[in-house]
Amino acid sequence: CPSKKLVNVGLGSPAQLLMGHRLRSILPTTTKQLKPHIICQEVVYSRGKACQRRQQMYYNRSARPLTHLPVGAPIHFQNEDGYWRPATVTKLANTQRSYHIQTGEGQVLRRNRRHLHENKEDPTITSTQNKHRSPKDTHTANKAGLTIW
Repeated sequence: CPSKKLVNVGLGSPAQLLMGHRLRSILPTTTKQLKPHIICQEVVYSRGKACQRRQQMYYNRSARPLTHLPVGAPIHFQNEDGYWRPATVTKLANTQRSYHIQTGEGQVLRRNRRHLHENKEDPTITSTQNKHRSPKDTHTANKAGLTIW
């Protein structure tokens, strides 16, 4: 079908497939290259399908379905700047794979699942551990083995 987008199947440009010969250009070409050479539609179709199957195979190698996020789950969402910010899932949206989330600032946003990452850490444990830690417990050692307070 000529209205469909042609996949590059190694049989020439779309103009060559449509018109049956190479188009003239400012580059020198032989007259033999400008003579009509019709390619069978079945060959174009079968090569296009083979390319699609190969692309599908390579894509499906690493593609995995995203898991469902429960309401109240702590997440990180990607904002317009591309940065990941913490938020919480408030409810499912009416469309597939979309969620309503509430940010730390109180905004309620609708985001697609691919822009949401589950927060693997439990925020309650992390915050309570940090409260009980005293400043004298926080020290690091540098490469020379000296302790920095």
